[in-house]
Amino acid sequence: MRFYWTIMLCMCIVFVPVFATGNGEEAGKANTATNPSTHIPPHSLKHQTPKPDIPREYEDLVKAYDRYWELFIKKDFNEAYKMESADYRKATPFKAEHYVNALVKNFTLKSVRSLEAKKISEKEVMVQGNYYYGIEGMKGVKPFTDKWVKEDGAWMHMPSEGQFKK
Repeated sequence: MRFYWTIMLCMCIVFVPVFATGNGEEAGKANTATNPSTHIPPHSLKHQTPKPDIPREYEDLVKAYDRYWELFIKKDFNEAYKMESADYRKATPFKAEHYVNALVKNFTLKSVRSLEAKKISEKEVMVQGNYYYGIEGMKGVKPFTDKWVKEDGAWMHMPSEGQFKK
């Protein structure tokens, strides 16, 4: 009986992810067209290399964005916290747990890439990008948006609740 349940469990672990991701490129395109926050299986990106479409006026924003996410990936949360907006820092004292708990358990953030910047106002921009991650030996890519505000001439990150857990 134990052997039977072991076989069933193994089949679920192997076949459920296969059927959940669909069949290659068509599934990846269909999912992202209807829901931009849907996971994109890495095999659907083999022939797609997203190219950033960010206006030159936001070059300093892209540098801040890259620096922030580099600190986040390196788990230098104290330095990343210094790049948070003044409003966020007033409302939320620094705790490394805020950053650690932002990620799903067993989730490893590999890299983040900015792809597009959309102006909200003179001092607010929404950056759309992809984050590349690993979870229990599997790799994936997921689109996300990130809000940035300009304070005293510098771009500061504006965290959103549950951004990596959606």
